[in-house]
Amino acid sequence: MKQAHQLQLMLLTVALLLSSCGGQSGKRVIKDERLASYMLAGVYTLTGYEGEAEGTIKMFKENLPDTLASEFLTQMQEGYTYLLIFPFKEGHSKSDIMREFKKSWGIENKEDLLATLKELKEGLHQPTFEKCVQIVKENGGKEVDINAIDFAKYDVDKEDVEFIIKNFDTISPSGIKAWDYSRYANNVNMAQAAGLLTEDECDNMMKDLLTTVRANYNDWKTYFADFDMGRRFWGGDTENAEMFSRNAALLGSDNSYLIYKYIPLQATE
Repeated sequence: MKQAHQLQLMLLTVALLLSSCGGQSGKRVIKDERLASYMLAGVYTLTGYEGEAEGTIKMFKENLPDTLASEFLTQMQEGYTYLLIFPFKEGHSKSDIMREFKKSWGIENKEDLLATLKELKEGLHQPTFEKCVQIVKENGGKEVDINAIDFAKYDVDKEDVEFIIKNFDTISPSGIKAWDYSRYANNVNMAQAAGLLTEDECDNMMKDLLTTVRANYNDWKTYFADFDMGRRFWGGDTENAEMFSRNAALLGSDNSYLIYKYIPLQATE
């Protein structure tokens, strides 16, 4: 799918070069609730472009060099709307996406999809994560002797508890909910491209998801940090683990060529 993503970047570059809309001078915050909801899948969506989110930033930087230009925010909004809302625009067949759904999730139809989305929204891996955190707390916190824990009693994997101990000081109150929320959002995008959901259905689901996320997170930095925590706790796809960690950290940063700088997670008045 990389070739298709390269084509999308090329098309977006042309669109940005041709764009000349103004009217945003002096405004440093963009109000766009629809785009904000699709930004929840950002790590997955932008990782698809060249593998590194840095590639997307470079493209915007090369074509929109002046962050204070009157048309800058408008073009950022237009560009990221193109990239983040229904991103599977070129080179992705429905059959390819359905094969990926079946391989990764066991999803073969809309009923399967909705069941999976429900699990993700409720916290697919969060309960296990919370259980491991509680075990560590009950046994002395981050100074616990891992060999003194009765794993048969708790029915958890030793590796999961070791992960909690290692990362104990950086665990947020929301745990790893952001990882499940991001996967929910990514699956919605895939479902639209596969024909399992209409665009209106996707918009309504993402709007509802954004409300849920806002009840748990105040900013993008914490959201993406918890995404990374969840993905590392899961422990799969080790080949791409460092790349996802880099991208999560980048999207949670204050980079001037990221839409996350201009559309805060919490709605502004």
